[in-house]
Amino acid sequence: MVTPDPEAGRGAPLIEMAGEQGGLTLRSRAAVDGAVRSEQRITVDELPKPYQVNEFHGRGWLHSGRLASAAWIVNNEIHGAEGVAVLDSRTGSVTHLLDLGRDRAKGCCPVLGWDNRGAVLLRLEPAALARWDPETGAITGIIADLRGVLTLAG
Repeated sequence: MVTPDPEAGRGAPLIEMAGEQGGLTLRSRAAVDGAVRSEQRITVDELPKPYQVNEFHGRGWLHSGRLASAAWIVNNEIHGAEGVAVLDSRTGSVTHLLDLGRDRAKGCCPVLGWDNRGAVLLRLEPAALARWDPETGAITGIIADLRGVLTLAG
């Protein structure tokens, strides 16, 4: 499931991502009754080869028509590397992909939300909070040597 965009108000749709590589789907549902509003295949046509998304994991976060989620990806070394994907929530197209490599534990790096400048906030295990700007590719550390529970204000 995807956390709704707080700026969209109470009428924001519920969005879910399902499936595995080659059959990933983005589905929008009405918050009131759960009725399917739209469903489209998630595509990776905008990504350079060989990058692909195998599967999404953890909670996704929606902000201004863009959806960010942790994912297992295909890179030029391995199937199942850790990554973060940004999708266009209207078309289902993966527009940006952050490759976190192969030397991390599975599920290491959950997306925690978006900042007010359009950057993705994520936890980089073992112990850091980072900001990734999908437009520039820049990754900046916010907190290093982070231990324990992390809470971000809405």
